[in-house]
Amino acid sequence: ISESHNEVEVGVALSLKKLAGIDADLKHCNCNTGGNCLNISVCAFTVSQDEFSVAAWNPLGQRTVSVARLPVVGSSWGVTGPDGKAVASQVIAIDN
Repeated sequence: ISESHNEVEVGVALSLKKLAGIDADLKHCNCNTGGNCLNISVCAFTVSQDEFSVAAWNPLGQRTVSVARLPVVGSSWGVTGPDGKAVASQVIAIDN
């Protein structure tokens, strides 16, 4: 199963791009490729960017409240919703 996760991620990215009408390349943070990040937050893409977008979806068909934890560098981050309005968020330092 773990050998095919890369192919699945590529397929999901292509599908999401078509559904959302996105032209840009989509990145996926997969901790398993390093093989050494059990129970820690690691994402080479998010920690190397000054700005990025995240697509989150709810497959349950009913309203839910969830937390998204995204590893970033620095403390000057803000979150906006699809309407461009600020969304309540907080930046919490991750121990080295």
